[in-house]
Amino acid sequence: MMTDMLKVTDLKAAYGGIHALRGVSLKVDEGEIVAVLGANGAGKSTLLKCISGVMKVAGGSIEYLGKPIPKKPFEIVQAGLVQVPEGRQIFSKLTVEENLRLGAGLRADTTGMEEDYKRCYDLFPRLAERKKQYGGLLSGGEQQMLAIARGIMAHPKVMMFDEPSLGLAPVIIKEMFDVIKQINEEGTTVVLIEQNAQLALEFCDRAYILQTGKIVAEGRGEDLLKDESMIAAYLGE
Repeated sequence: MMTDMLKVTDLKAAYGGIHALRGVSLKVDEGEIVAVLGANGAGKSTLLKCISGVMKVAGGSIEYLGKPIPKKPFEIVQAGLVQVPEGRQIFSKLTVEENLRLGAGLRADTTGMEEDYKRCYDLFPRLAERKKQYGGLLSGGEQQMLAIARGIMAHPKVMMFDEPSLGLAPVIIKEMFDVIKQINEEGTTVVLIEQNAQLALEFCDRAYILQTGKIVAEGRGEDLLKDESMIAAYLGE
């Protein structure tokens, strides 16, 4: 029987007087890849910010593993829910290795940390070649690899990816998604926000579609992909 890893109920959030989320409800089961799609300004990144604890919730609830999610961002990361942010947001003046060590900053299991360092370098051999190089000198694709690897170093149960394909060449996008798939197959539940709706729907198990802060459609990725009118109406493709 699948376990609800993440459950969002009637979630509301606002920037000043602008309502960014207007009662969003969704759930993510253990082992799933769940995509959240929508046009720019639909509320996708706001949703992840609320789940990650970096934005105040105006109403509703978020449960993680059947309990109210911790209040503070570092407690959420310690509990196993980790975000790979839009735009990578690596530390450009630190080396690859130092960025990874920061990702593991809340951990005390030395043996597990060393295993995850090896795992990151196995997943991304280019990072192993550049471990002493400053993050700011990496290519865009390499920085995205580093952002994902830094997330892995926190040893998550759930990884939330915010626009992992943004600004990347098609060959690098395929590599990123192959790695995300592998991470999922190794036991990590995945929440995916992605601008490329077709790619996301082909990739995910289930998807939710946001429009102006509300869920307007949900279902299996392959089923939503066949609904051309829905895609045209809500995703602009």
